[in-house]
Amino acid sequence: MDVLFRSVAATYGASALAVVLTGMGQDGLRGCEAIVAAGGQVLVQDEASSVVWGMPGAVAKAGLADKILPLDQIGTEITRLVWQSRVANVATCETSSDAPLLTPHLENLCEQQHAV
Repeated sequence: MDVLFRSVAATYGASALAVVLTGMGQDGLRGCEAIVAAGGQVLVQDEASSVVWGMPGAVAKAGLADKILPLDQIGTEITRLVWQSRVANVATCETSSDAPLLTPHLENLCEQQHAV
């Protein structure tokens, strides 16, 4: 996982999101350091819902986790972060010359987010 996460950090920078689930050892720790250094976010599975808390525990103990969540809440958090990112990306376009074209779409996207 370290190689994967380092590659994601190099490619996506602050847009990167790493999710570390149950597993033995410390695999993913160095990669999560790269994600955090690039401005990305890290979610880890909590100890109570993990079969083995080695990998997520190593990341959490190193202070790299933005959130430590039970397995059944991780999907919801990923969805929230993706929506938040999409709305922010569309909102930044509002100041461009395309603002009149994007405004109806931005309003629709915001309505959809609040309906969820």
